[in-house]
Parts: sequence; C-alpha cells; structure tokens
Amino acid sequence: MFVDIMGIKYPASYTIRAQTLIDKQFGGLDQMGSKMQEVGDAGKFDLIADLLAILIDGGVTRGRVECELLGTEYDGPAAISAEAIKQLLKPGEVFDLYPALMDEIRDGYKTTIKLKPPKAKNVKATP
Repeated sequence: MFVDIMGIKYPASYTIRAQTLIDKQFGGLDQMGSKMQEVGDAGKFDLIADLLAILIDGGVTRGRVECELLGTEYDGPAAISAEAIKQLLKPGEVFDLYPALMDEIRDGYKTTIKLKPPKAKNVKATP
C-alpha cells in the first residue's frame, strides 16, 4: 500500500521487521488494540501515527532490499518518523488512515499457495 503525505507517496508494508517494531513499541497487536480502547482521541492519533511510521519503515526497507536483490537503485522516499507524521497530518487524516493500515496488517497474514499444474503424461491411446 502507499500513503500520500504532503504529496509524497510512501510505501507502507506489514513485514516481519514491522511486526518486530510493533512488538517493541506496543507489546504486540493485541496490546495496541487494548491501548486504543483505553486512551482518548489524542492518544489514538499518537498510536495510529506510530503504527503508520512503523509500516512506512517496513515498506521503505522492503523496497530497498528488493531493489538490492534485483540490482536496481531504490528511487522511493526515505522513511518518515512518527514525530514528523504527527507534525504534518491533521487528526482526521490520521484517523482516516487507520482502516487501511489494519487492512495492510490483515493482508500480511494471508498466504498464497501456488499450485503447479499436473505434469502431462505421455500416454498413447489404443483403439
């Protein structure tokens, strides 16, 4: 997913690195959800901005590593800090992003299984 902040499109991705940062920052996704219910609006905006910064870090890091593996140069933006997000975005903008961030996290848990078609057997039909 991409998030537009002041005209800059930031990649945001729920990666293992992002999950590790969420664990360090919040104690895990469940604890973040509990904190969201315990705090007032200002606290919710802070938590969402923190989560957004973590997912952007995940997206930027993923983009850089993908480019390194492919032998190309990363031309996306650098990650943005939670503090910068809190200074730039309005409360409503941050709150509106929350469902998309949670969708990105849910999508991170989906698995894709690629099935190979069965190999054709060289069988001759007999009359």
